[in-house]
Amino acid sequence: MDQPIRFYLPLLLTVAGSVLYHLAQRTMPKAAAPLAPLMAAFATALALCIAILVFTRQMPARLSQVVRRSSIALGLSVVMIELGFLLAYR
Repeated sequence: MDQPIRFYLPLLLTVAGSVLYHLAQRTMPKAAAPLAPLMAAFATALALCIAILVFTRQMPARLSQVVRRSSIALGLSVVMIELGFLLAYR
């Protein structure tokens, strides 16, 4: 148990995020169009990521450092997974 917090923090973030994720997915309003709650969720995630980057002073110098084919593929896959879970929970 002498591991530093940097060892346990990713595990704690993953478990807490997963629990919150499934609770939030299950409580999404069924009457809403499926993509509307996803837009709100991704807008929240974007704002949070920008705030963390600014706070930790890790903003990239150029957008080309961030936007790559792999980033676009990851974004597409995240939307597909999120929409799939949202529709499955309905």
